[in-house]
Amino acid sequence: MKYLKFSPAAMALCILIPLITGCEKKSPEEDPVEDMEYVDFLFPSGSFRMIYCPGGTFLTNDDDGDTDFEDGPEVTCEPFWISETEVTNELLRWIYGSAAGSLAGTLVGNPFFFNSEDDNAHNYICDDYVRWGGQDLIYMGESFLGGEYDIYMNPGFNVRDGMNDYPCSDITWYGAVMACNWLTMEGLGLGTSRIVYSGIEEEWWDDATVMHENRLGFRLPTSNEWECAARWQGSDNSNGAYEYPAGSGSYWTKGGYASGAAALANNVDATSVVAVYEYDSATLPNPEDNEKVKGSRTPNTLGLYDMSGNVWEWCFDEGEGGSGRIMRGGSSQSKYHDVRISSTWHMGADGTGGDLGFRLVMSAEEK
Repeated sequence: MKYLKFSPAAMALCILIPLITGCEKKSPEEDPVEDMEYVDFLFPSGSFRMIYCPGGTFLTNDDDGDTDFEDGPEVTCEPFWISETEVTNELLRWIYGSAAGSLAGTLVGNPFFFNSEDDNAHNYICDDYVRWGGQDLIYMGESFLGGEYDIYMNPGFNVRDGMNDYPCSDITWYGAVMACNWLTMEGLGLGTSRIVYSGIEEEWWDDATVMHENRLGFRLPTSNEWECAARWQGSDNSNGAYEYPAGSGSYWTKGGYASGAAALANNVDATSVVAVYEYDSATLPNPEDNEKVKGSRTPNTLGLYDMSGNVWEWCFDEGEGGSGRIMRGGSSQSKYHDVRISSTWHMGADGTGGDLGFRLVMSAEEK
């Protein structure tokens, strides 16, 4: 078993984060995937794991509506780190609580990071939502459609009972971008020098946002990175994987499968093992909502949970023709065709939903 794999820069990152007590090593029997390379990040009320993805070159498909899934184009991804699970309510609560100055070890050390008095302020906060740059970030309080939101204010950020380990939702693309920047600032303790996203002003639009992919801070995956992590099987040629490039010994999950599944996504027995989605099965009741990020499902070959199903996941990229920001993976409310690896959807950066969250990524080394 390989416990950790770091470039010198990534190892320095582990040391620099003050909330980490060390690069934690686990015994093999505690890990679901052999040869998984990872680092655990600790925060005051929990932890999250980043798993090393070696990257590589694979075939994707230009049209997710066809059945010839590996018809190109060819995509190459450099190595990167990706979070084992979707960002949980508890982690998001801590990130936003730190930003608001309502928790110990805050970003700014005072409650004036947000403005709770002027509802026209670019950084307004209230019991119902958080705003930055004039854009809504996360929704709280009571939802007219779905009942209570998972995160609420009383007086600081709190998580509804029993929902700590569930994926965060009701977060916009803007909210996910800010969460990445704030986690970098708080975790690294280096102010703005490592944050990945700039172009965030008092009037903020998604197309003005610049991603500095060379910086070792937390960020959203690109759509290609998300697909690379969902397809990656390394030297494992099981479950109908395809080899690419030919003769390379590198294998990838077919686009018609859910990530980590043993058969095509329309096979409910295979897909339900790795994904929470609308099974439409006589023996499996459809889920009413999202489920814990490490619940009854098994991870994919890389060791990632819920790459398919549970909640849609924001990517940084803009969809074709300015159609909004890309989302991948499907959700607990999706049919089988949307939990296929090949499936891609998009939504405006200010859109959100009770089945839409995100996953963290970090570049493997600074360039």
